[in-house]
Amino acid sequence: MDLILIPHGEATHLLGWADLYHELAHFILARNPSALLHPLRRLVGDHFQRATDDAMRQGWTPGAIDELSAYKTLWLGDWIVEFACDWFATFAVLQYPNLENAWQASNGLRVSINEIRNRQREQAIAVADLVDHYIATELANDQVDGGKSHATKTVYRDFLTRWVKPAWGILNIRDVRTIAVERWLRQLLRVDGNPLAPSTKAKIRNQMSVLFNHAIRHEWLEQGRNPILLVRQSAKRQRIPEWLEPEELSALLSQLDPCFRLMVFLDAVTGLRRSELLALKWRDVEFENLQIIVQRSIYRNVVGNCKTEASKKPVPMDPILAAELWAWKQDSPYSQPHDWVFASPRTKGKNPYWPDILLSRVVRPAVARAGIKKHVVHQTFQYLIVGRHQFDIPREELTKTIRESER
Repeated sequence: MDLILIPHGEATHLLGWADLYHELAHFILARNPSALLHPLRRLVGDHFQRATDDAMRQGWTPGAIDELSAYKTLWLGDWIVEFACDWFATFAVLQYPNLENAWQASNGLRVSINEIRNRQREQAIAVADLVDHYIATELANDQVDGGKSHATKTVYRDFLTRWVKPAWGILNIRDVRTIAVERWLRQLLRVDGNPLAPSTKAKIRNQMSVLFNHAIRHEWLEQGRNPILLVRQSAKRQRIPEWLEPEELSALLSQLDPCFRLMVFLDAVTGLRRSELLALKWRDVEFENLQIIVQRSIYRNVVGNCKTEASKKPVPMDPILAAELWAWKQDSPYSQPHDWVFASPRTKGKNPYWPDILLSRVVRPAVARAGIKKHVVHQTFQYLIVGRHQFDIPREELTKTIRESER
């Protein structure tokens, strides 16, 4: 049974959702006061310290200053708790205005509250509750040491909420069966009615396995009881990836404006992920050392970690690439160390260009003008790097061929 404890004598004053959310906030703050109360107390303390200093400079009487001090004591005591609860209730009413929304949002919290009780084998835990708990604890946006990039967290969250939770949410985690999951994966369809790509199904399968490992880690499921481990799902590609030949890339670059030509050029000779390419700032480009330091990624204008530790290794630049970057820095209106290398004029340099817009409105029209028949996607230029190694094309020769597109 799930209970909310109401202080004695206040039950008759619960008039609506705001009152319930206020009382729930008392319980939450008692479990984790550092999340909200400690920062608020620092703000209130600083405010009253400034007010006291101003009062003393203005020559207030000792009695008035003592009264100000008494207000500070009240605020740092019970008042700030009530204020924080009202703050929480105001936010919660806007976010969860009805019973259905509130119940869904409470799933992960209820799992945490009943954490010890859930370790008992007879306790039923729904997959939906497990999904919500995993999202709240492992995919929180404020995690800085989890190692997952913002893009990875977003994709994981989308897989869980779009595919896993609607299909399996009402089931007990102990009732999920391997063969049932295999059959479900086979019949998944895209919005247009076509079968979901095998690679996407494999990612969903892997994410479900991580989800059940999360339950095992919290001792809500016995060791060795992950039903997804034996689920068979191929990740075979539906089409062989295509990369551009150096001559094709040269023709493409000749159809692009300087900023976009440099962007494609840089991606082609370094193989950076688009999230890493667009997250570059001028301070990351070390012209004197002929290298680029990749320190971050950006996804939907949210800056986060790189996808892997290997991504943070310095990327070497040859002199031609360094010269191209230097020329763009001189021409760009956003050339300070903290500015994006590929800052968007539309946002006045606040954000870099949006990758999907670049592909659909800039790169693909240029591909058509260049007479290239291949299907160009974000990974096309990374495949060029693969092709360069496969066919033993020296980096210098590739760069020289690309440079000819300027003429």
